[in-house]
Amino acid sequence: MRKLILLFVVCLLALTSYAQQVELVKVQASKMTKEVENNVIKPADYSDAVDYPVLYLLHGYGGNHNDWVNIVPQIKDLATACQMIVVCPNGANSWYFDSPINKDIQYETYIIKDLIPYIDQHYSTIAHRNGRAISGLSMGGHGALYLAIRHKDMFAMAGAMSGGVDITKTSQAFELAKVLGPMEENEELWKSSSVLGQADNLRNGELDICFDCGTEDMFAESNAELHEKLTANGVAHEYTTRPGNHNWDYWTNSIYYHMLYFHLGFNRLASTEVPGGSVYFYDAPGDGTYDPSWTTATAPSVLPELTGKLIVDSDVKYSGKNSLRLRWTSNEGGSWAASIAAKNWANVDMSKSSEIRFWVCAKEEIENKALPLIYLQNSQYALSGKVKMGKYVDGNLPASTWVEIVVPLADLLVDAPSYNLSSNKTIFFSQDIADGKEHTLNIDYVTVMDDPNYQPPTEMVLFADSKDNTYYDPSWVNLTAPSTVDVPEGHAEKLPVVTDIKQEGENALRLTYTSMEGGVWKALVAGLGWNLFDLTEADYELCFWVRATETLSGDVLPVMYFEGNGGGTTGKLKLGDYVSALNADEWTEVVVPIEDFRKADPAFSKWNIVKGLFFSQNAADGKAHTLYLDNMKFQIVGGSSVEEVGLAENGMNLFYSNGSICYDGIEGNVAVYNLAGVKCVEFAASQKGEFKCSLENGVYVAVAENASRKFIVK
Repeated sequence: MRKLILLFVVCLLALTSYAQQVELVKVQASKMTKEVENNVIKPADYSDAVDYPVLYLLHGYGGNHNDWVNIVPQIKDLATACQMIVVCPNGANSWYFDSPINKDIQYETYIIKDLIPYIDQHYSTIAHRNGRAISGLSMGGHGALYLAIRHKDMFAMAGAMSGGVDITKTSQAFELAKVLGPMEENEELWKSSSVLGQADNLRNGELDICFDCGTEDMFAESNAELHEKLTANGVAHEYTTRPGNHNWDYWTNSIYYHMLYFHLGFNRLASTEVPGGSVYFYDAPGDGTYDPSWTTATAPSVLPELTGKLIVDSDVKYSGKNSLRLRWTSNEGGSWAASIAAKNWANVDMSKSSEIRFWVCAKEEIENKALPLIYLQNSQYALSGKVKMGKYVDGNLPASTWVEIVVPLADLLVDAPSYNLSSNKTIFFSQDIADGKEHTLNIDYVTVMDDPNYQPPTEMVLFADSKDNTYYDPSWVNLTAPSTVDVPEGHAEKLPVVTDIKQEGENALRLTYTSMEGGVWKALVAGLGWNLFDLTEADYELCFWVRATETLSGDVLPVMYFEGNGGGTTGKLKLGDYVSALNADEWTEVVVPIEDFRKADPAFSKWNIVKGLFFSQNAADGKAHTLYLDNMKFQIVGGSSVEEVGLAENGMNLFYSNGSICYDGIEGNVAVYNLAGVKCVEFAASQKGEFKCSLENGVYVAVAENASRKFIVK
């Protein structure tokens, strides 16, 4: 490492002849009534023709945005040598928190929601996480690691120099009480807001981390603790300690190491993938075959290069180093299919996306009708509807020409309106017509694009009706004797369903439990299709109806908590705190603010991928109790007004307004489904008109003959 630093300095000496470029920019803070000053340091040879990575470099307590430029002027040479933009925001003495007690200290939102979009809009940047790093000194070191862990989707790398990573040990200093309130009044908030507290939310490979601290530094002990915790959790990182104190002499030296670390990291990331939206494929890491893919063929159809994987082609590419080659012959009586998954077979949340984009290049001209089918498969192995690739190509596909294919996700929901987009696994290509000819198609730069018109749904259904009247498939029951939970015969891990007792719809869930000393039970209710729920973008509350077969006091009712996808649970709440007692054979509505779950355990971080709601053992009274559960949903707090919201596309428009579904450019039958896949309305459309009906708040999918449209009622 020392040799690299020396070489790095030599390179700097050759670059100092360039005129330096430091710009002061003021950015409006959306949650604060003020503009915030920031220094933007560009490479001396900055060009709009180049997309640069960006380092967000944070100052310490008592400092401001000028510190790095004025105290360490070499930072300008470093920006040029590293070919990166360095942004130094004024974080005041905020510790880069969104303060719960001071509306003028909202710096987490400022950096994530205001500053980063501004920089990406006004400068030539690599505008995604693989082009961003964040670091800082002291308070800024805390802020850098805190923000990066909480926003791993925004940063690929993070660092800290002498970071104040355990704020609980500085509770009497640095004005932290003005930001978070006195620690003695909310110790859990302080612990969860500390980097040491946030570290348990980090998994290996999610973030590239480097941090260091001087041996005589007041934060040396807490940095060593962070190193030990990350090591114990199996999270790879680079930690350095060397002689030095909490001063600018140390940080002036340290910044060289950090910027070299990020420079090398950016180069590595640039050579492997460049996401656009959510990436399925940009570059394969090597020649041969692409691991996150799958191919199969049934004779007499053939994939001549069948290896179980798609072939990597370095000779034909749209961007990057290579593309994927798909060669097929479709014959009568046979079939073939090939799928592409994201890196490491990761699930991709498409619930906020609008379309799939990818580029194709044919070796020889392919007739439009001979192009493959396209469809999706999610992590629950459910399939979307299928569409013809030729629908999105004007005429035949020409030879040796890259053509962009854009597939609206709505089209894939026409024949599968309840398909779960929140946990999509693969994009499939498969046989359509059997023309008996060999075709070769290269595929490159496969992305899922965010929907710019996305709005958080006002209502999301957790449970409305089970498809099976015996058991509910997206549920799970687990127990330790002597506690018991009744389950249907042949479905030992599922909740039973009843049709004779229900609050609305076709059926309800039955939970019959006996809580015994020394035992425990729990039962999970998930969304239809194991759908995942994002509860981060609006103020939601959990609403459901419950009924008992006998009068029950609140102290024998279960506790409740959520589970995130892949594990991790929220704090637990007692159902009895929200309903003091249940009268026999009466339905009672329960409303629980999601904020109450957040307060119960502020450390839980998977609010964007909530899997479902657990009910579990509370008091062990040794008696059997039966509860019925129905109409379980999330809804925005106070969201009750009807709003015109619709999607206009290809001359087709549909929205809900004042008790009517209004439509234009639609002919034929239209069926309207809720997110649980239940048909709510069906009517015949005749180009333009309206259909009077009453719809509850929520997100719906209207399916016409050739298209589908999402619309929102709130």
